[in-house]
Amino acid sequence: YAWLYNHSDTSRFNELIRAYGFEEHRRKLARELSGGYKTRLALITALAHRPSLLFLDEPTAGVDPVTRKELWDLFYALKGEGTTLFVTTHYMEEAERCDRLAFIYRGKLIALGAPREMKNLLADRDVFEIRTAFRPDVLQGVKSCPGVETFNQFGNVLKVVLRKNHENLGVLTRALKPFGLDPSCVLSAEPTMEDVFVALTHRGGAS
Repeated sequence: YAWLYNHSDTSRFNELIRAYGFEEHRRKLARELSGGYKTRLALITALAHRPSLLFLDEPTAGVDPVTRKELWDLFYALKGEGTTLFVTTHYMEEAERCDRLAFIYRGKLIALGAPREMKNLLADRDVFEIRTAFRPDVLQGVKSCPGVETFNQFGNVLKVVLRKNHENLGVLTRALKPFGLDPSCVLSAEPTMEDVFVALTHRGGAS
């Protein structure tokens, strides 16, 4: 692969094999490698000719959490060496690891900025977490509250985003009372990157 770019530095190849843990696998065929090692193999072939810019299209898709962490450690190491990485991902928690983000929705760029700048796009919104198991009746109760824009269930937590209003906490707690939920189950929360993306797409991309 490196020879396609007129690079034939075997010391570079051996360096990559050692750095990315391939010393015990160098005699294997690519099809015999695990998913995580196939991703690593794709990465070192892309690095063989010492590129200054590297495009990574969903590099951690389909890998386990441990391998994902290891890959991001490698990405940070590359950044430290001066390589610019352009990463596409559907994982919002991964996107937050980057220095600068671009949200694309339906083929259009809807927001651009550093992670903190992106979260500030919800500065005019209140975010709450409701500690409850999935209940369709509770979802309907929350949906009927004035000011509610989006709501998403994550395990035993219902995340709700509303237009900013000092009465929002009271509105939610009163709406949940008929369903037997105590006011203490409603907590103010910081917006996640996923909250920002969902809110922006709900608004049609307007920030």
